[in-house]
Amino acid sequence: MPTRPFVLRSLGLSVALVMLPTFLSAQTPAETEFPKVNAVLKEPIKSVRSIRELRDGRLLVVDGSPQRLVLADFTSGKVETRMKTGTEDDEARSLGPLWVWPGDSTVSLDAGRARVMVFGPDGALGRVANLGASSSAAPPPGARVPRVPTLRYLVGTDAAIGIGISPRPAAPPTPASPPPRVLYPVVRFSLRTLRFDTIAQLLPPQSPRAPSSPNGWGSGTYTVFVGTAPLQSVDVWTALADGTVAIVRAASYRIEWVAPDGTRSFTEPVPFTPITVTSGDKKRVSEEFKRTSDEALQANSMRTAALAINYDEPASWPATHPPFRGDLVPLVDLRDRLWLATRCMKDEQSLCYDVIDRTGARVERYRLPPKTSIVGFGKDAAYSFLESKGIVQRHGLAGPP
Repeated sequence: MPTRPFVLRSLGLSVALVMLPTFLSAQTPAETEFPKVNAVLKEPIKSVRSIRELRDGRLLVVDGSPQRLVLADFTSGKVETRMKTGTEDDEARSLGPLWVWPGDSTVSLDAGRARVMVFGPDGALGRVANLGASSSAAPPPGARVPRVPTLRYLVGTDAAIGIGISPRPAAPPTPASPPPRVLYPVVRFSLRTLRFDTIAQLLPPQSPRAPSSPNGWGSGTYTVFVGTAPLQSVDVWTALADGTVAIVRAASYRIEWVAPDGTRSFTEPVPFTPITVTSGDKKRVSEEFKRTSDEALQANSMRTAALAINYDEPASWPATHPPFRGDLVPLVDLRDRLWLATRCMKDEQSLCYDVIDRTGARVERYRLPPKTSIVGFGKDAAYSFLESKGIVQRHGLAGPP
């Protein structure tokens, strides 16, 4: 009798070992090289905030630094500025995402002035309309404008979806501890009535502790905290063309779909294999944080030459990566497929993308070259940004059969 359980356990172990490769192969998708570049924008762009492909193949781009709207022609290589930020009537206080508008036009939101700007097929400003008002006349100087959520997606010509205003923390933050995590609302917002409905409330990533210095900005050492919880696993969201909101749950890699009428449904979890966090991953995350912090510190007029900067590394790191990058907003192509950035299985330097359809199934995983990310899609193309050189690239992307 004592030998029987041992035999059964051994048999069970053998079955598990036989099934293990099948289980892992089902969870580990093949990483396909992204389609090759077929056109390159010759003039560099500092950063890409938003793009919109026009009918003739030219590209409208919101360049984030300095903030301006440019019209890019891949055939001639020319980049022409269509709008700058400023205080004049033909300038924007801020440039929001670029959205499709009837008549091969493009619309963008100037949240600083609470107005919508419509650009023609050539990228030139055609007309503006104030939010919640029947008149397109600009408000008088000094007049208060309505506070607008951070809108990401346009649905039709009236509604937009974005991030609403979070409540203030119950207690003020202190330098000794990281700031509290406060739920932020995902809202559906009417451009005509300025009313909004809350779709969901999600937790943002944990922010690091605030920088501190015992001697202020004048001299001494200024400590910048690289992160309190690096490589965090957080839920992300995006919106489809019909107004459906997709919330991707980090704990299970499962997608919650919220229809325009409020109906909610879940699809099956996307299989994934946890990837170990390596020393190279830690170095890359820390260096990226330091680079962006250095740029911000260099631009601070209060900084003096005597100030020393100390970067405080995280006290601990997670053992594995989350199933997708919670710090990068998911993209949606013209076929209503979600593109979620993730860490590649065997390449620390490159970015991979899981492509997920409306059924919640992963239909492809692409691997991009190092320091390259996808910034948007066109009819039969995807556009990427090579950050190290500030180059926008076009890739041929097959459409639906």
